[in-house]
Amino acid sequence: MDFLRAIVNSDDLSNIIRLPDNLKHKKVEILILPLETAESNNDIKNFRGIFRKYKNTKLINMEHEAWQKAVEEKYGNN
Repeated sequence: MDFLRAIVNSDDLSNIIRLPDNLKHKKVEILILPLETAESNNDIKNFRGIFRKYKNTKLINMEHEAWQKAVEEKYGNN
């Protein structure tokens, strides 16, 4: 992977990026790395369905009343 490393005075960066006060008027190291996008990296998975292997189909049918049951268990049926 190609990258660029440079040590510069942070004052030279003031027109490019907003720096915190503790980095102003100092020498800083800059690393420039190429951004890899999802299209170019086939290893990145979509979050949709990523936990599919953990699903419990027996519990899915009970989800619509789970909150109500949890409240009843905690606070009772007053």
